Amino acid sequence: MELNTSTRITTAAVREICDLKDDLYRLRWVSYAYDDLARRLDPKLGGNASWPAFARWSAFTISEALRLDQVNPRLEDVLRRHALPQRVTGPLVEIQKRLRSLDDGAMPTILALGNRFVFHEVGWTVAEFLEWLETQDGPDPDKWNDYQTRITPFAATDFFRPGYLEWLRDGVRAYYDACWERDPRKQAQHVLRGNMLIGAYEQWRVDSFFEVALDFNPGNLIERLRIDDHDDLAHRLIGVRHAGTRRALRHQWAMLNWMADAYAALLTRFVLTWDAPLYGPLPSAVRLGCNLPARQAPAPQSEDLAELDGDTKRLFEAFDRSGGELRGAGARNWRHFGDRMSFIVNLFRTQQQNPHLRVPPTFEDRRLLELRITDEHLEGLRNVGDDIVDALLERRLGDQAFDVAVVRDFIASGRPHQLVRDEQLTIEYPDWVNPEQLRRGQEFFEENKLAIASAFFCASLPKAYTGAKGARVLMSTAELVSDTRRRISETGRLLLDVMMPDPNGLRPGTRGHDAVLTVRSYHAAVRLMLREQEPWRSHWKEVPINQEDLLGTLTTFTVVVIEALETMGIEVSEESRDAYIHTWLVAGHLLGIDYDRLRGRPFNRNLEPLSYFELQLLRDAIFRRQAAPSASGQLLTHALINMQENALPLALRPLPPAAIRRFLGDDAADMLEVPPAGPVRVLLGAFGPAGASAGLMKHGRLMQPRLADMTHEMFRQ
Repeated sequence: MELNTSTRITTAAVREICDLKDDLYRLRWVSYAYDDLARRLDPKLGGNASWPAFARWSAFTISEALRLDQVNPRLEDVLRRHALPQRVTGPLVEIQKRLRSLDDGAMPTILALGNRFVFHEVGWTVAEFLEWLETQDGPDPDKWNDYQTRITPFAATDFFRPGYLEWLRDGVRAYYDACWERDPRKQAQHVLRGNMLIGAYEQWRVDSFFEVALDFNPGNLIERLRIDDHDDLAHRLIGVRHAGTRRALRHQWAMLNWMADAYAALLTRFVLTWDAPLYGPLPSAVRLGCNLPARQAPAPQSEDLAELDGDTKRLFEAFDRSGGELRGAGARNWRHFGDRMSFIVNLFRTQQQNPHLRVPPTFEDRRLLELRITDEHLEGLRNVGDDIVDALLERRLGDQAFDVAVVRDFIASGRPHQLVRDEQLTIEYPDWVNPEQLRRGQEFFEENKLAIASAFFCASLPKAYTGAKGARVLMSTAELVSDTRRRISETGRLLLDVMMPDPNGLRPGTRGHDAVLTVRSYHAAVRLMLREQEPWRSHWKEVPINQEDLLGTLTTFTVVVIEALETMGIEVSEESRDAYIHTWLVAGHLLGIDYDRLRGRPFNRNLEPLSYFELQLLRDAIFRRQAAPSASGQLLTHALINMQENALPLALRPLPPAAIRRFLGDDAADMLEVPPAGPVRVLLGAFGPAGASAGLMKHGRLMQPRLADMTHEMFRQ
């Protein structure tokens, strides 16, 4: 099935969501799915918030931790509310941001996998229960006893602790009883009991995830994770050190285990939050190590939970460590099951009547969910080129359109530029273009042109070269009609033509408009030339310079540049960032990108086709699919580094490889066989949170002037 927001979440939809490869995109779908399940349970449970209503915001919290386009604003607000000075809140927020990249982002990535496991098992169970419940006419103990045997756990491993099946079955049974209960007070207590049992079940099962995610050195405990498809109940962990022994997921020195616990306690006290709309329609942060919010007044036709009865009271007291006092409900160490459960059961009890938990998904959330970035859809885009200019070029060349030699000569002679003029090819602005935004984007480039160009040469182009399928197109054209230095120079020239300020923006007749359409015509000629050659015709069987390649390139010109500027220590405001992105979105439209193909249904024509956040998700999805070592990418990178080194004095020639590794990370740099960075890498990375808090130097400022000198010399040449 194809996921969309117009249909309800079924077990089939759970399966599809679990199969999504990109963590952040999957988490947004998980959050939406929990919301759908909670809304369908609401009228059956008397308006009491069910476990999915809380789980929705846990998925949202983890997805926010994975975002790279912003620091968690709710954490900053919480710290400021505690009257901490900026010199303290700034480093704490920066540390929280850096934790996302520790050991290749192990902390949020492992939490995302744990969330996937819970949704896989418990989300499936709730969806199946709802499907069955909607066929029932009334309470029937015999039917329930028959149904509950279908609730089965996934197999246990070193990583997924054996679950207490009775907790899960009894939790769903509590919901079943609440559905038919007519006394609002008893109904509320049934729901609370179900929430606590299901919460305890899922927290126990994923306990090891927290052991690893909140460790100061998670790479010492695991190597890599894999969770299999939904139908394969043998969920396995690949790469657990000391797997199958008591030493699994434990440091071997007692001192290291103590340090890991102390580290987790510090994170719990000052960094970790649960983000949910407890006080209004917008999410706010609850620090896990601090007091819980006050109890909410009961919703209409529901009962307060200040007093608990019978089994519900005994269950609450089994997990609660606060003695019923909210001041003591904050967790001391989120790594410990008992601490987590004390916080969670108090959260359930105080917020079960909170109507804000049920706020509908925002427009931005729904828009994001309509973004089609599954592997299947992106693979389909590899068979789509540019219908308009491809057809125009074929008409222009006539009977010789499929003669490789003729097309190659057409490219080498520079006639794609002439094609634009002769055919008077103009592409009109779409409705969403904002001339003022476009002007600001070009002004931002003018103010930071050397830094942006440096990011372009040291981050954007190398990132593009990691896309093995796209790199082979660049290498093929370099071999057939030009050379690698010329290909690099032409791409740099496009940057200047598009981004240099022009009163008319990118309208027809401007230098930027003509430059983009020339490149678009050049792309059409390359497609025409390569598709008739081997191995394109019979082996690779895809369109060269296809829509996925164009979108991937767009993300390197936008997202990768902005992230590189931030690494250099340049403060980029949200307004400047969005204006710069807007300019490239316009250029992408002129270049032949069909943004409508990324949406499941027609999109509002007056709104930008992609936000910065969506571009980040798109970048991650494309390069997860396409990044791989390739001879083409390595040769292009080698030529690029040679150009950069020739523009620097001898003493600074180690800088380009070090900068590429700093911007892209070692995994991507190794794909491109970028030389080791040596001492320069240490120098470039020396100023992190500690340096910033001491006021020594902004992170990355050291590389900025040197890269600017290199870029200036490259442009001069």
